[in-house]
Formats: sequence, structure tokens, C-alpha cells
Amino acid sequence: MKSRLLHCVTLISLLPVSAIAQDDPVSSRRIYLDEFRPKAELKVTEHPLKRAKVPCVNVHSHPGKLSDAEIDEMVQVMDEANIAVSVSLDGRVGIFAEHHQKLTRRHPGRFVVFLRMDYQGDGDKDDPKTWDVHKPGYGQRMADHLSEAVRLGASGLKLTKELGLFLRDPSGKLIKPDDPRFDPVWQRAGELGIPVLWHCADPIAFFRPTNEHNERWEELHRHPEWSFHGKDFPTHQKLIDGRNRVIARHPKTKFICAHMADIPEDLKKLGRYLEKYPNMSVEIAARVAELGRQPYTARRFFMKYADRILFGTDGVPPMSELIPHWRFLETWDENFPYEDNPFPPQGLWNIHGIGLPDAVLWKIYHENAARLIPGVSKAVATYVSKNVKLPDQENFHLFLLVGQSNMAGRGKVTKADRVGNPRVLALGEDGRWKVATDPLHFDKPNIVGVGLSRSFANAIADSDPTVTIGLIPCAVGGSPISAWEDGGYHESTKTHPYDDAMPRARHALQYGVLKGILWHQGESDSKPGAAEVYEQKLHTLIARFREELEEPNVPFIAGQMGQFAERPWSDAKKLVDRVHRKLPDTIPHTAFVNSNGLKHKGDKVHFGADSYRILGKRFAEQYLKLISQQ
Repeated sequence: MKSRLLHCVTLISLLPVSAIAQDDPVSSRRIYLDEFRPKAELKVTEHPLKRAKVPCVNVHSHPGKLSDAEIDEMVQVMDEANIAVSVSLDGRVGIFAEHHQKLTRRHPGRFVVFLRMDYQGDGDKDDPKTWDVHKPGYGQRMADHLSEAVRLGASGLKLTKELGLFLRDPSGKLIKPDDPRFDPVWQRAGELGIPVLWHCADPIAFFRPTNEHNERWEELHRHPEWSFHGKDFPTHQKLIDGRNRVIARHPKTKFICAHMADIPEDLKKLGRYLEKYPNMSVEIAARVAELGRQPYTARRFFMKYADRILFGTDGVPPMSELIPHWRFLETWDENFPYEDNPFPPQGLWNIHGIGLPDAVLWKIYHENAARLIPGVSKAVATYVSKNVKLPDQENFHLFLLVGQSNMAGRGKVTKADRVGNPRVLALGEDGRWKVATDPLHFDKPNIVGVGLSRSFANAIADSDPTVTIGLIPCAVGGSPISAWEDGGYHESTKTHPYDDAMPRARHALQYGVLKGILWHQGESDSKPGAAEVYEQKLHTLIARFREELEEPNVPFIAGQMGQFAERPWSDAKKLVDRVHRKLPDTIPHTAFVNSNGLKHKGDKVHFGADSYRILGKRFAEQYLKLISQQ
């Protein structure tokens, strides 16, 4: 008999013959595991995203064996998926410059490269006893190799599980991860300011007996060489403990622990490690399968440790492998496959999305990588400005656009609105700069239209031909001012307006100088109970904007709500309007823009396109007047 595991579902053998479909040859016998192809009958919402929401850095890729044509294909997928930068972990001692140049000359700004730890040196590849790692002074020599690689452009050091699971001393004994001979290397990495990305172990199941109780039996049955159970292999925990001792001994060195620190199965334990070791971060490569089957626990973990998690995939992922990553991180999709293989590589289960807010996505997708890995910040900057020419930072004047639908714009778009001014740029939803055209916002794609922003920006650009204007659209239609509090949530759009705006603003400030905040909002608070507290909330919001963006005197311009005869104002709306009018008398460096004579588009709520353009010019007039007085 074939040595296959019988599938546990044997109900069919209990059915009477008359209940069995006679034209189905499989239905009359038991099904082997490698024949089982269940199709879910669930009918759930699906969002097969093909792009990361904001520019992404893949900190774990392996393009080392690719041809030039294959590298071109990789970059094409990166473009389609909004991956700004990939980190190659395939730089090697002796040929580092060759690999680095192959990637960076062909595609400048799209790759950074790590050097791999080298144990062989001048020794015989087929005779490990001759390797450099066994000779006195190895640690210092390897540290010097690292320094030379950094001089040639290296951004980090990569370790594989070879250390701890395969590398042996001349007597045949496995060398432990925390062997002191490597201490000079860890120390040098800290002195050079580069991180160490360390793959230390494998899934815990690989260290268990390969039997009917092992949840990765099917995978290990196909790859018995992946099992580290028995023989003289250390336990999984001993490997983790050895790595952690290194992290503790070298607090000035940054460690990025690959594959969720090799313990995605126990996020509570991983959380304790992150709290104990401030120089430790993790990346998610090849572990979405583990994370996505525990969505509640994973989401809590990602929210709590958002500053310590980086994005990674492993390998050179095609689009079909990237889609599950975006779905897991960005959506609430349920029960979807994490791979498109007939037999997924990491277990026979599906995963669920964890719907992370934008503020967390910005950190995981690239902000954390930019902070930890030299060269990434510059590379991301090159990517986000790829299609436009950015001016010097001091000549790039930025304006944050916040509020609700009359800031976002609901006017009718014409062909002329789709023609931009090269000196007026906008930060797109994907985090990349582009020439500003309408519709500028993206809060409600099906109804967003012409707004006040471009006419404002064109007027400011005309007033000073030496500057370029950068617009940061963040308005959310229908959002009350409570949604613009720290942690505020807007149910109808499923967004966190303030929390989403802040990372976009901070991202933009890497390229320019914040010159103003434009606010048009109030309709959603023009009701009893909300109007009475509006002034306090608005004053608090202005202070919070200025404090978090570190611009205590940045101009704040508030626009008046629409005055339409067909829809008279309530007492609550009049109260909100008084708050706007009083701003210049109550808060320094603020201005008020009236809406006198402007027309609605027919819905008695939103301005028409021509009125938006007039309103934008009025915003510009008040802004220029305000800065002339400062």
C-alpha cells in the first residue's frame, strides 16, 4: 500500500451505497491527504489588492541568482505593487561589489544590499575543517570584511540558520549562536550603524517528531531534510535563547530578527522579548501563514509593537504571492489562502486579514525600515518623487488639507481639471508625489470631485515663482470633529482621519516645509450637543496639529460652511459658524474665509465646481494676508 496518510474524513465510508455518486470514482473509497482538494462554500467579501497602500520596503528578498532580465521583471512587479525598495540579502564577501553594482546600476534607488556572514574565508569549500571560522582572529577579520562592504555600499549584515543548525567545529560539534568568536562582528555592526538581520531557527513544528500530531506533517513528509528533531540538534528554544543573549550583550547594535524572530506561533512570548530588548525588531517574511490564522492576537500585537515590525516576503515574490500580504495587513477579508500552491508550504489552513489602520501601515511598510537601515530613506525619497522633479526642501511649501467633504471636493470634474500645473504637486494615496489634478482627494472615490485646493495652490504659486506647492490631501467626507481627535474613528468610511493624516504629513515633511493647514468642516457638528463643544474641540485640534508637526506658529485657515438660501442654518450651525469666525481673535496665526455668494451644486450641501474655485482663491488671499502680518 502507498505510504500516504489517510485523510481523517471517513464519513463517506459510512454512507449507504445508494447515497454514493456512482459516476465519481473517488467517492467510493477513502481519500488520501494528497488528493484532498476542498473548496470552501463560504461567500465572503474579497479584496484581492495588488498594491501596498503606501510605499513599501521589502526587507527580505533574494535576487542574488537572477539574470538581468529577471531583475527587470522583479522591478516591474515592485512598481506594480508599490514596493519602493527591496533589500537584497545576497551580498557575499569577495564578490559584494559585483552584486551591489548589478542591482544598483541597472535600477538606481530600488535596492539596498546586505553582506552575508562568511565562515569559509580562503578555506576549501568541501572541507569545513579548513574554514576561516575555526582560526584565531576570525571575528576581527570578519568585522573588517563588514567594514569594507559598508565602504562599498552595504547597508547591513545577514545571518542564516547555518549558525546554530549546520555550522560545526572541527570535532563535529554544532557551533552555538552566542559563541564569543562572533562578538567582534556584532560590535562592529553597531559601530558602523548597520543592522544585523538574523534568521536563527525554523518553525517550532520542525523541531517536533514528524508524526500524526505534527501540524506540519504534510510539509515535512515532502521535505524530511527540514526536520531538526532528534540527532544532536538543539531545541528550538535553545537557539532562540542563544540569539537573545547576543542581543543582550550588544545593546548598541540593531538586530532585525527574521521571520517574526522565528516564534510567530507565540506572540505573547515575542512581545516579552521586544520589551526586554529595545535594540530588537522583527520582520514578517514567510510568516503571514502563521500570523493570519491568529488574526485577533496578531492585530493586537501589530498595534502594540507597530514601531518594531518591518515588512518582508523572502525570495523574489511574484504578484500572486504579494496579494495575500496586502490582504492580510490592509483588509478584513476572511478565510483566504496565503499561497496559490496546491499544497501551501506552511500548513493546510487559510488566513484572515487584520485591517491595520494607515498610521500602522506607514510604519510597517517603510518608516521603520528607513529608521533602521542606512540608504532606505534616500531610496524611498527617490521612488516617491520618480515622476516629478522636487525642488530643494526649503522651496517646497506644503499645505495640509483637512476637514470633511467640502474640503475634499464634490464639484463636477472637467477635462481642464485634469490638466495640472508642474509647480503644484499633491501627495497621492499611495504616498508618491504627482502633479496635482482633480479629483485630488480619495476619501470617497465614487463621488469625490473638484475642490478648493488647486485654485488655492495655483494662487500661492503665482504669488511666488521661486517655490513649488505641495498639497497633502487628508479630508474625509462626513467626518465630525470627534473623528479628528487622536484615536478618533469614522464609522462610515472605516477610517481614522487624524491618525491617518499624521503619517502622511510626516512623510511629506521629509521633502518640504509645512506652510499652512487648511480646514473646512463643521456640517457634521451642526447639531445640538455637538455644536456646544465644537469650540473647545477645534482649539484642541489646532494645538495638537501644531505640536505633533512641530510647527507652533503654522497658519491655520478655516473656511465658512455653505450659506444656501434653500437650506437655512439651524441655531447649532450658527454656533459652529461663530467659532470659525472668532478664530482670528482667539487663536494666534489663524484666519477665516467667508463663503458669501457661493452656490451649491444642487444638493444644498456641497459647493459647485466654480464656487470651489472661488473659495480656493479666497483661502489664498487670507493666507497671504496672514503671513504678511507675521
